[in-house]
Amino acid sequence: MTTSQLVLEYVKVLIWPTVAAFFVLYFRSGLRGVLVHLADRLQSAENIKFGLMGQEIELSGTAKALLSEKPHLPEQALQRLNSPFADIVGIALLDAPSQTLPEDELLPIILRAVGGVNIAPDQQGFVATSLLRQLEPVIKELEAQHFVLRKNGGVSLTPDGVSFFSRVRANQLKAVASIRRHGALQ
Repeated sequence: MTTSQLVLEYVKVLIWPTVAAFFVLYFRSGLRGVLVHLADRLQSAENIKFGLMGQEIELSGTAKALLSEKPHLPEQALQRLNSPFADIVGIALLDAPSQTLPEDELLPIILRAVGGVNIAPDQQGFVATSLLRQLEPVIKELEAQHFVLRKNGGVSLTPDGVSFFSRVRANQLKAVASIRRHGALQ
């Protein structure tokens, strides 16, 4: 190998790190802003989607908080609670006018929470049965995780459930504040 070829190989090896370092230094304030914005969005995100080697997992606020408290949560439990519906149920119980909410009052509260007050009469049965199908497994799972207690036809949050869903609500309020700060909500 000649000297010129050695010099050329040396330049090839050093050119890309030099260019990368130049761009990082030149755009450091912009990169810092992007990273701060990304960290802010991840911290306040109600839903986070991860992808690794073709596998994707999406965590709602409830499932995310449950995993932080109970890292060995069974996959089946995580799947049942990995929806905003679980958040709606827990927040509805947290906001209940009395400590124990009769089970038949839970469905109307959930329906109002999802904005379904003015449902066409021919669709009301469908919506009610759909919500009931979603409600039962969520309540059973919350009960299995000792966040909900069923007694005498009523449902109530346990002290752990109150603590847990208070944190879920705080995360939701933080997410809404972040969205409002960025002008997406009034």
